[in-house]
Amino acid sequence: MPWQARTLESQGWTLKQTAAGPPKYIDNNGVERLVIKRGSSRTPGSENPHVEVRNKDAQRIDPFGNKSSKGIRVTMCLSSWTYRESIR
Repeated sequence: MPWQARTLESQGWTLKQTAAGPPKYIDNNGVERLVIKRGSSRTPGSENPHVEVRNKDAQRIDPFGNKSSKGIRVTMCLSSWTYRESIR
């Protein structure tokens, strides 16, 4: 298991995924804290792989922990960013 997954699971988050949906890390309160998306040409601006990150209040946040709008996409390599600090 990659260290990122161990870090998320050590915070009590659980990985869930439906047959047709993206992988999601859900916290103990049922908040989808991290959604890993492959991208889709059907959705303008979301063609490339990206993640959606939410804080404990279910507000979408950027990599720095600031609240962001739905229109802002965070595109990054999951192995290059540490989620531990900005999504607690």
